[in-house]
Amino acid sequence: MGATQVFVDANVVRSRTLRDWLFLLRNAGDMFSVCTTEDVIAEVVYTLRREKPEAPGYLTRSVHDRIIEQLDYRVEDYPAGAPGYRGSDPDDAHVHAAAVAAGVDIVLTADKGFTDLSEEDRDGLPYEIYRPDEFFVLVDDSSPGTVRRVSGEQLEYWCAKNPSGGVNLPAAFDAADCPRFAERVRLRLQQL
Repeated sequence: MGATQVFVDANVVRSRTLRDWLFLLRNAGDMFSVCTTEDVIAEVVYTLRREKPEAPGYLTRSVHDRIIEQLDYRVEDYPAGAPGYRGSDPDDAHVHAAAVAAGVDIVLTADKGFTDLSEEDRDGLPYEIYRPDEFFVLVDDSSPGTVRRVSGEQLEYWCAKNPSGGVNLPAAFDAADCPRFAERVRLRLQQL
């Protein structure tokens, strides 16, 4: 994959599984860099607060801070609109505008406004659109050793946190709508 620049959308970093693995895989090699905007991070915090209205303030702050700490950079400024946005949801135009301004290679999103675009519309964009499952499979195709190493480290981590057992990393990816990558993780764990 090389030095691929990835713009990550809120629906990806909102998931703890996807967020953790995105940054773990990024940190384990030099395959890609990750960026986003403060608007995307604000959306993550907003949805987290809506899902957990009784949660203490440190929860949203810690998620916010972890995202900020792990990013390679934030896209600080971008125009209100960028030409060529083809999505059906006007609330996603800021993602397109920021991705264009940053000159990224990939927009990583689970948003149907992007993922359901026709091939013709996708071909007109200056970046590629990947769903999380597609992206993680691409990472595994590019560096199966990295995925194997991170899988082993995560298995050790979760076993230590849950010594009574019941650790199932592939199930976390199934729950995060990444069934193909769940199978890749299962395979990598079998190789350990």
